[in-house]
Amino acid sequence: MYRQRITLQDAILCKPVKIPLLDGRTILLAIDEVITPKTVKKIAGEGMRIYNKKDHMDEGTEKGDLLVSFEILFPHNLTTEQREKIDRILN
Repeated sequence: MYRQRITLQDAILCKPVKIPLLDGRTILLAIDEVITPKTVKKIAGEGMRIYNKKDHMDEGTEKGDLLVSFEILFPHNLTTEQREKIDRILN
């Protein structure tokens, strides 16, 4: 499980996010929906290695899935004008 911080703007605009992996690679995760605090995305085969005594954690060992949850960063302050614009957009 990996927790990714994103801005409210990025959550609403469905912007892709960069996910760092344990092996040093980074994956660009495409987002196809508005992200909420309950959203969890699965990246198949990019999680922790699955231990199997038979292959002793060799390079060919199977990996589990990586689950990505989101922490949405809300703005601390909004002007009255910004609040009115958001209200108009969301109504």
